[in-house]
Amino acid sequence: VHEAGFLHLCLSPENVLINLAEGTTRLRSWGTMTPIVADSIQPPAPIEVTPEGAPYASKELLSGEAPDLRDDVFAVACLTYELLAGMHPYRGRLAEMATQFGWRPAALHSLTSHQPAVLMTALSLDRARRMVTMEDLVTAFGEQPVASPAAQPHSGTGVRPSRLVFVVTMIAGIVLAYGAAHQFVNAGQTASTGEFRSV
Repeated sequence: VHEAGFLHLCLSPENVLINLAEGTTRLRSWGTMTPIVADSIQPPAPIEVTPEGAPYASKELLSGEAPDLRDDVFAVACLTYELLAGMHPYRGRLAEMATQFGWRPAALHSLTSHQPAVLMTALSLDRARRMVTMEDLVTAFGEQPVASPAAQPHSGTGVRPSRLVFVVTMIAGIVLAYGAAHQFVNAGQTASTGEFRSV
């Protein structure tokens, strides 16, 4: 989608479908398909965020600012964190509230040395500090982290090993969908099958 010049802006667990049997992921829809606008005199109209998608929307998107590539990065980072930790990075609260209370996502253990920095940067509540691309996320989480069984945490704030496969699959599927989206700009929503279910 990004390579084709569009933003998704509707990423949430309801829009990411994982086929557990095949280990594949797909997007349920192409989102808003909002054109990426740079240095425009007349920015696009504010995006209407659904209640389901609000916890995965950036503070800037919720406040009606012109959408940005980093808004999609924030949503994917939230999904990645939730799959790894079993909970939303900001307790399911809106980014504006997380900013007001100064909340920070709990640290995740058993990640490789560069993964926490990439993920936490992508989860930044301030767009100016969210200097991470989709490619950065894929590079960081495209391979399963190596950790000994003894090092694997069992707490709610640690990475659950069984979730690592889902994270790798989700990010790979989303990025593959982004790369192919320009072929389906006018195709509307992708039909789901009974074998797929929401994350």
